[in-house]
Amino acid sequence: MRFFGVPPLRRILLLLLIGGGLIAWKWHAGPRRWRLNPRITDEIGLLGKELRVRHEEQLQSLFEESGVDLRLLLVPTTGGEPIEQYATRRARELGVGRKTGGRGLLIVYDSARHAMRIEVGPRLQGILPDGFIGFVMREHARTLFEGGDPELGIRLTVRILHWRIREALLGEEYDPSFQEYVNDVRRLAIGGGASADVGPAARHPVFTSSRAGSADSSRFAPQPTVRAAYGRFLEWLALDRYVSDVPLFTPETQTYLADLPLTRAYSSGWLAMEYGRAYAIDERGDVAMLYFTGTPLAAPHFFRRTPSGWQLDFNGELANTLEAVGGWYSWILLDSGDQYSRTFADRYLPYDDAGFGVYYRVAGGDNRRLVTRGSGDAVESELDPRPRRQPPSDSSDAGRVEHLTVYQAAQRIEAVTNRPSVVVLYATDGIDTRDSFGGLVTLAEFCASHGVELLAFDVSDDPQIAELPEFLASKDARFPAIHLYRWRSGLLASAFGQIGIRIPSEWMPPLVAVRDRSGRVVWQERGIRDWAIVLAKARSAVE
Repeated sequence: MRFFGVPPLRRILLLLLIGGGLIAWKWHAGPRRWRLNPRITDEIGLLGKELRVRHEEQLQSLFEESGVDLRLLLVPTTGGEPIEQYATRRARELGVGRKTGGRGLLIVYDSARHAMRIEVGPRLQGILPDGFIGFVMREHARTLFEGGDPELGIRLTVRILHWRIREALLGEEYDPSFQEYVNDVRRLAIGGGASADVGPAARHPVFTSSRAGSADSSRFAPQPTVRAAYGRFLEWLALDRYVSDVPLFTPETQTYLADLPLTRAYSSGWLAMEYGRAYAIDERGDVAMLYFTGTPLAAPHFFRRTPSGWQLDFNGELANTLEAVGGWYSWILLDSGDQYSRTFADRYLPYDDAGFGVYYRVAGGDNRRLVTRGSGDAVESELDPRPRRQPPSDSSDAGRVEHLTVYQAAQRIEAVTNRPSVVVLYATDGIDTRDSFGGLVTLAEFCASHGVELLAFDVSDDPQIAELPEFLASKDARFPAIHLYRWRSGLLASAFGQIGIRIPSEWMPPLVAVRDRSGRVVWQERGIRDWAIVLAKARSAVE
């Protein structure tokens, strides 16, 4: 299996037009595994060698990720046979989904009629219902084929189908409520699939582009809050026209959007991915990050504050995110070195998976992994009973576990003034720590009775987080359950070093630092086993 870094849906058009390519990371298989089972039949020569390879690799990665056998059939004509009947017959002849238990999709393109059909296999009709396929055909594929670029139309059709399959991998049912925000939504298709006339004679324009009038510039202006700016952005996506030169976006973003031929259907697909999803906002000075806590499929947005208000900065998103196919996640964070990656460095949650090396996601965001064939599972129909999984977030253990980044922890420590404090970094997943945990409980009791602030942070690996409240209760530890997100290399030392706590390159928890009333660190040590020494140092700070 391969893990492909590809441009996200909202930037793929521009990058394709300027020749952007794929960035590949090896996982289980070689780069040409698709040759064992090609999924494209091109009888019209639409795809050159390079594009053919790119499409084949994309479809192979989709299969490796989800178990869905998606095929492309490009023919000069279906003859006198209706395309619906032709697609059904050819799907059977080609054995689409035969080896995957009916989890197959066939996209047929008739170049003579400029018609397309998406034939959905029986095991996928629950996750790709007629309503969704109808939306793809009418709101997405039609407008792209009208522009005379069927290859691009096919590619983007596959992308939006892939997004929906990924939702199903997460146990998400198709929710058409976003369509209420899209103007002039046409009647949904009927039947086990959908087909549409995608030729140049169709009525709707491909790329709707116009300059913003005064009303648009006023409506889509910088906003007083990040939340309001994001709300305006969703409204902008639902427009029936494309106006890129509105001040809701930074000047650089406006320039980027001016070169992006965004269709109404394209913006509707974007809206579908984000509408109604839970999110959180981290605002720091004049920059902000909006990250999603209700879907792992949408990358974060970045905002910049100007004297007029908050604006969206797509250049920040382009620099700091990369979408991927064939691995655990649909996108990753990039350490670009720009203002956003520096300001939100503590939000860069590191993962170190075998075969990938270190990559990042957003700390506090929805970081559910996709269920992949490599983990022994494949996408199934939503009609089949299976457990539902709730997205994790900062409040997933509401009232029980508080999650902090290392920057937030340092700020909390620094905020303690005019009284002594003791900082403890402990790990409940260590046997030695658990055996000697009674010493920390005794220290907590002393601090509570002598006016000393105890700031205790668990630094265990994620699998231990859920056990933390129960563990503390079992030890009668009367201090809050606070967990630190994993941090980028050197970030803990940098953040804590600014408040006088030294974090060596290698250390074993518990690490303890005692601070006097002025906030000065008067003693610290790591790998504590004799808590009596710590208790004595804390007593000295009080005296």
